[in-house]
Amino acid sequence: MSKIVLIHETTQAVTNERLWEAGIDRRICMVEPKDINELLHLEQTCFDPQFYSSLLTQSAIQHLIGKGNGIILLSKQEDRLTGYAQIMFRRNLSAGRFYSLAVHPDFQGKGVANLLFKSVEQTCKALGADTVLLEIREDNRALRYRYEKLGYLPYRRVTDYYPDGCAATKMKRKIV
Repeated sequence: MSKIVLIHETTQAVTNERLWEAGIDRRICMVEPKDINELLHLEQTCFDPQFYSSLLTQSAIQHLIGKGNGIILLSKQEDRLTGYAQIMFRRNLSAGRFYSLAVHPDFQGKGVANLLFKSVEQTCKALGADTVLLEIREDNRALRYRYEKLGYLPYRRVTDYYPDGCAATKMKRKIV
């Protein structure tokens, strides 16, 4: 499967083979149509819509597989979905936006999140991005600390970002 994304006015063709050649672990692959139902189940298992309003839907996944300017990376173990990470791109920015990550409860604490997060950064770099952007709930101090240890710096606070009124902290890191 091949996917086209546009980063900083440059068209990039993305395949699993290209990602693996860039050093991404072979347990990581791009989402395909056959993965949609399992991915939706994982999303519903991991996220409470009370706190997150932009959960993945079938049509959103289909859009990303097709013409959407982003990639969903899957982590699999023996053909079982263990987690996913979503990256979005903008045609006029040289940054990738780390949009979402979820790990199946059976695989939490086993390195899947770290593998996916590292794969997000490697994917962004392989496709020509020089920065990774992300946002987190302001009340998630443990996650903020983890990102800061990885070199992410806060650059903006957005009030009332989440459905329950919680603010977001936007963070970024140069990856080149």
